[in-house]
Amino acid sequence: MRIDAKFFKTKALFPIDEFVALVLTLCLMALVVLIWAVRLPWTWGRVVRPEKVLLFSYEGHKVAPTRVRCYHFAEVLRRQGVDAEVFAYWDEYARLAHFPFPFRRIWEVEKFCINLATLIQLLPKGPMVIMEQRPNYDFIVPLSLKLLNGSRVVMDIDDWTLSYRAFVAFYRFEVRHMLPFFALYCDTCIVSSRCLQERLSRHFEHVPLLPTYVDHERFVPAPDSDSQSSGGPVVFSWVGTIFQDFTYDNVMFMVEAFKRACDMLGTREGLALDIVGGGDYFEKVRAQVRDHYDGYSVNVTPWLAPEKMPAYLQSIDVGLYCLVAPSLFHESKSPTKIFEYYACAKPVVSTRVGEAKYFVRPGETGYLAADVQEFAQGMVHMMEDAGKRQAMGLEGRRLAEAEWNMDAACRTLSGILLHEPSPRSQADFESRRLRNEAKSQSSPGRFSPEASPHAVPNATKEN
Repeated sequence: MRIDAKFFKTKALFPIDEFVALVLTLCLMALVVLIWAVRLPWTWGRVVRPEKVLLFSYEGHKVAPTRVRCYHFAEVLRRQGVDAEVFAYWDEYARLAHFPFPFRRIWEVEKFCINLATLIQLLPKGPMVIMEQRPNYDFIVPLSLKLLNGSRVVMDIDDWTLSYRAFVAFYRFEVRHMLPFFALYCDTCIVSSRCLQERLSRHFEHVPLLPTYVDHERFVPAPDSDSQSSGGPVVFSWVGTIFQDFTYDNVMFMVEAFKRACDMLGTREGLALDIVGGGDYFEKVRAQVRDHYDGYSVNVTPWLAPEKMPAYLQSIDVGLYCLVAPSLFHESKSPTKIFEYYACAKPVVSTRVGEAKYFVRPGETGYLAADVQEFAQGMVHMMEDAGKRQAMGLEGRRLAEAEWNMDAACRTLSGILLHEPSPRSQADFESRRLRNEAKSQSSPGRFSPEASPHAVPNATKEN
């Protein structure tokens, strides 16, 4: 009898892996709690004021959330005099260095070993303020450090990552299931969007809003940006990862809008569309463009290294930002790319879904569109009036310099991370529990994407 390897893994190895990891994790946490209890009489009442900041992520520099909200934040915090460093799993451990492409399933025992190695490495550093970026299976480490040396923990969530699988206990155990637990030991939770702020305030108090702004010293206008470009096509550009069916839909929406813009202008000359990205659906986009948009100047280009992005954005004329279907994932995203376009003095054409409507000022920094026809019309306006296009780009740069930049964000962030937290008592926890129960009764189905009118798509693969 032949045994199918995939069936054997799914039905035999995976459950064993999950059981062993669960036992090991429970044993580790039992040991940590025991050490904390033994030390408690000697540490009771002692005030720990960590001055070192650790920006902590289970991902790595290759993905924008860790790159911007850990590495860029740390760089700017250091410029502002804060002792800050980054610990990112994909960058620290060779076994994870290939992520995010190609994707592979991380064994649960492997996750435990990574957490244990990280805990051993970080414990000698002493108390820290740990900003955990997009909590996942790595939450064990900040929690253990809090119990063992008095480190403080602040969550940072910049996307709807709450349906990610965080831990396996013989059923899908997601980040959102753990939010009440996170709220018990974290000082607060920083978020990047109004949607996340509204939803997470059901569990955390004082949820600060901190969009993922741009490093306006890294992203700058081209040296000749004051002169209007001539002689070449007007280049519209979208940059991102095409990793699911809904991101594929977003990209094809822009391709269709570009086609309509060309048809409205009555020419295919003088304008071009760049799609720069990667991901599981990248080749599908390339094939669709080749088969159905032949003759239109649509360039589908593979993923661009982050260090090359500022120079690339200087070379384009108009940035595109597109979220089509309302969903928790789309509504929760901070429009980082819009800020990068602005910093490079590029105007924007964007859909209205999500946070973009708060940062695109129609007629001043770009255009907002409710459907594909309006999106195409915005592209036509950009094509027809070079002077207006340049003026909108310069206004975007002014706003990036004045408000929407990393320096301003990090001044706010250092205030959040290094302030003295208010004492917490059992009464505080009980008050929060009662308030959350009341909110749950008034809004049944809380954190149930399936029950939401804006159902979250299957946004990510399991980790």
